[in-house]
Amino acid sequence: MIVYEKQNAFVMITQHDHAHVSGMLASEFKNDFFIDKAQQDEFIYAAYQHDRGWIDLDSAPFWNDAEHKPYSFRDFPLKPRFVFYKKGIDEIQEVSEYSALLCSLLYTTLFERIKQKNVQEYLNMEYVRQNTLKKLLNIDDDLSLPLQKHLRALLICDELSLFLCMQQPGTPTDQYEWFSQGLNYSIDSTNKSQVRWRTKDTIELTYFPFHSDVEILLPYKEVDKEDIVTYGVFEAYHKTSWREFNVFYKSMAASQEDSGSI
Repeated sequence: MIVYEKQNAFVMITQHDHAHVSGMLASEFKNDFFIDKAQQDEFIYAAYQHDRGWIDLDSAPFWNDAEHKPYSFRDFPLKPRFVFYKKGIDEIQEVSEYSALLCSLLYTTLFERIKQKNVQEYLNMEYVRQNTLKKLLNIDDDLSLPLQKHLRALLICDELSLFLCMQQPGTPTDQYEWFSQGLNYSIDSTNKSQVRWRTKDTIELTYFPFHSDVEILLPYKEVDKEDIVTYGVFEAYHKTSWREFNVFYKSMAASQEDSGSI
């Protein structure tokens, strides 16, 4: 679950809905990123499904007593989540081995920075999966530039979705905890993108790898704090109606040209 706090409520977005945003962005990547349509489809599938291991976890939100808020992906205990990460990638692998390889690489890339025993055990398990899949797919590590490019594109889609989901629309970029200096990942060293809210329904990028503007519809729940006190977070979440938020991803350069600025 992705969670941010408002004065009287918690905004809660499921990881699978966040991944759906990633998939919509991946669907708009320029065609020259891919060898053929089949490879492009597998990349898009990976983006849509990369957090499917959270589906069961997010169906039953947990309350974090220490932090006085619902657990989110940022503080949910690592050991149980790794069980579900594996389950999710196993399910993806049943459909597409290349998609599963990309998703596995995404998770190991994100967790290699954390030095804990449980993390290393998970990494080692996924390294075995990755080596097996590379052999099945005839991917040579020395010739894997397309795979690296697709992984970085997947990480970009993931981060752009998180930028949308983690704080209120319109939040000034310098107040955004993770991305005030731009995205962490890039296609190459010359294309690291700055990202900002231009308006409450428009996100702008300096590096724009998409065909055209991308329109996103994001479902979320705004769970009242008083309902959580009365019913508990599980029941309060399920009693709360779904809402939707519409947003556009646009090129910062195109916006400046439209406004006549340099």
